[in-house]
Parts: sequence; C-alpha cells; structure tokens
Amino acid sequence: VRTIGLNRIDTRSFKINIRNNKSSEINIVLYDQLPVSQNKDIEVEATELSGASVNKISGEIKWDTVIPAGSTREFILSYTVKYPKNKKVILE
Repeated sequence: VRTIGLNRIDTRSFKINIRNNKSSEINIVLYDQLPVSQNKDIEVEATELSGASVNKISGEIKWDTVIPAGSTREFILSYTVKYPKNKKVILE
C-alpha cells in the first residue's frame, strides 16, 4: 500500500503455472478476472498480463495458448487499484 497525496495505491499480483504432462501439445484457454469499479473515484489498472487479451467493460482476461508436451507455462496477472485514502476498499 502506497499513499500519494489524497490517494492510496494497492498492488495485487498472481502467478498461475500450468504444466502439460501429456506426450503431445495442448491448446488451452485460461480465463481470469480483473476487478471492475463502478465508482469513478476508484481506478483499476492492469500492470502485467503476460500477453492476455482484456475486455475493458467486464474485466475478463483471456489467455489462448499452446503448451508443448512436457512443458510448463507461467501466466502473471498484476494490477493496481487507486482510491481516495478516506474510502475503505476491500480487495480480497
């Protein structure tokens, strides 16, 4: 948590590892979600998405990828939430 002027900034990061134990490559579509604010004073910004596509309205994140046989792939999702320091925001 950082406080800058009248605002607070919280950062959240998640790492997703997927391993292909099969003897052939697999096609995988992985979905996740960014928080979406309905309050104009609360701003959510994606900082790292590991090449995912984002739906700005719903916050849906989509990775569409191929994982070779015996390989592991890492996906990172990071975002910051900027909000007035006098407001209480639950980010969990």
